[in-house]
Amino acid sequence: MAEITPKRFGKKKIEEPKKVLIDVGDGAAIPTKEDVGLFTAWRVAFFGAIALTVFLCVYKPDPYLEIMRFVPDGILVTF
Repeated sequence: MAEITPKRFGKKKIEEPKKVLIDVGDGAAIPTKEDVGLFTAWRVAFFGAIALTVFLCVYKPDPYLEIMRFVPDGILVTF
C-alpha cells in the first residue's frame, strides 16, 4: 500500500520523547519536596482520619470512645 507523507519545506528538529520512569515498590510513596500534590494528599488523609476519629468519639461514644480509652492502656500492656 502506498503511504502519503506531507512534504517538508524546511528541516524541523525532531524532539525525542522523554523517558518515563515508573518506580514500583512495596512501600508507601513517602513524599519529597518535589511531590507537592502527594504531600497534600497525605495531609488530607491524616487530618481527615483525626477528624473522623474525633467525630465518632463525640457523636457515637459507644463503642468509639471506649476504644480510644482502651488504646493507651493496651499500648502500655503490650510494650
